[in-house]
Amino acid sequence: METTPRIVTAPNGEMNIQIGSKTLYSRYNPRGSSERIVNQIEILNRTIYMIPSPLLGYGIKDLLDRIPEDSLVLAIEAEQDLMVLTAPYLKELQNHPRCRIYRISEPAALYHLFHKIEPEKYRTCRMTPLNGGYNSSKKIYDGLFSSLQSYQQYYWRNRLTTAKLGRLWMKNLLMNLASPERMNLGDFKTPRPVLLTGAGESLEEVIPFIHNNREQLFVLCVDTAAQTLMRNRILPDGIVNLEAQFHNLKDFYSLKGFKVRQFSDITAYPPSLRDFPGDHYFFSSRFGVNDLLEKLEKRRLLPPEIPALGSVGVTALYVAGQITDGPVFLAGLDFSYLEGKSHARETPLHDWMRLRENRLQSDPWALFTLERPSIPARSKNADPRLRTNSVLLQYGHQLQDMCQFMTGRVFDITETGLELEIPRLSREDAADLLKKTRQSPALVKPSSNEAIDRPYESFRDLLKNELDKLDRIVLMWHQINSKTIEPDRLCSLLQECSYTFFHFPDSHMLPNTRPEFLFRAMSSVYSYRRIFTGILKN
Repeated sequence: METTPRIVTAPNGEMNIQIGSKTLYSRYNPRGSSERIVNQIEILNRTIYMIPSPLLGYGIKDLLDRIPEDSLVLAIEAEQDLMVLTAPYLKELQNHPRCRIYRISEPAALYHLFHKIEPEKYRTCRMTPLNGGYNSSKKIYDGLFSSLQSYQQYYWRNRLTTAKLGRLWMKNLLMNLASPERMNLGDFKTPRPVLLTGAGESLEEVIPFIHNNREQLFVLCVDTAAQTLMRNRILPDGIVNLEAQFHNLKDFYSLKGFKVRQFSDITAYPPSLRDFPGDHYFFSSRFGVNDLLEKLEKRRLLPPEIPALGSVGVTALYVAGQITDGPVFLAGLDFSYLEGKSHARETPLHDWMRLRENRLQSDPWALFTLERPSIPARSKNADPRLRTNSVLLQYGHQLQDMCQFMTGRVFDITETGLELEIPRLSREDAADLLKKTRQSPALVKPSSNEAIDRPYESFRDLLKNELDKLDRIVLMWHQINSKTIEPDRLCSLLQECSYTFFHFPDSHMLPNTRPEFLFRAMSSVYSYRRIFTGILKN
């Protein structure tokens, strides 16, 4: 069957795209069919209109004329053959200030693009298919749009979270960058298939499978699942750690005295890394924009950036895809629960619930899960008792979307949990697949980042420069308090240290000389001085 796209002429003289016997526009009126679709689109402010497969651009100019000035058209072509064929016909649209046209087929590329189009300008997104090119790669475009929605949701959610945790994230980042032994996520690779485990109930099912195939598997778990594995005499090969606060320290208590690799966000809580020996491989996810982050990036001191995925389970799948080229087996990523049992046995939450049991409250776990808002979940084994909620559903669909871009590599080997469109594999078949996979020890490759060879020197030089600036700000603050200079002079110097206030809700309002802003900014300045001084003393 002919699969190469070609340009043909419609009966009305307009150009059309044909693949085999199928045309991607209306056979008789190519332009008119797209324009009719545009006329029916709901027009919204501050919206990204994603057009899957722009082809010859029919209808896009009309859409640009209809949408308000604060909205954007984002046209994405997933097929290289179509992009090569149609690119000459899209040149005029590419010059339009509110139109972007890209060749993209993976969420990671879309993530970097999303942050280049000034995401703070847009509140929502809509997918607007204008032709049959969408149907030719429907799964890819649906997955990309789902990723775009997630990136936008997490961007605005992070804006809210940043107001509370922004300074903590920066503090953790700086403390972790000060570690001379740190490595990057891209520095580790294993030829073994990865078994990725979450802390859901289905983790219990695969314990015998792990014991029977331990030497053939690279066991990667989220932090909450580590204790369950350890109590079943399974030392994980790697743990994914994202938590910036102290709450997940209890997840690591069972690892005391053992060396375990951690794949951690650079903003992870430093004691969860420092107090537990083992190799540390870092990655970063964008949580804000400030001049210190830009300087760190310019000096190549930040670890590689990955999409901000929200859930540690989804992030762990991304990590698994980076560290192996082989199969990835999933367990414990249920995104659902039974009332009375939200996690697998032996997890820290399970311990906590058992410790709360008493004569008057015999089953606090049941009360805990019953009090949570929930909805019925579609179960893999048709269990009517299974529950979920909107957050878990969102994470589950996000995991499902990521699996679609790792075609043929990801397999669910459990029988309980939320039903998702992820290929299923029995544990017997998974064991057979392991036997066919060539085994060898895990490999660590040297870093390709030249700056990583001497990170501490470059990092300390940067902190010294920033500390000098903060000292000048403090001196100027004392002069303002003694009324020898005006507050206006402080604003320009503060703007050079935007990391001190980037997390403020009113950070965009500079120059801002209102006392309530300046007092908060100076409190942050003093905090960063203590952080920089502490790091430089070590």
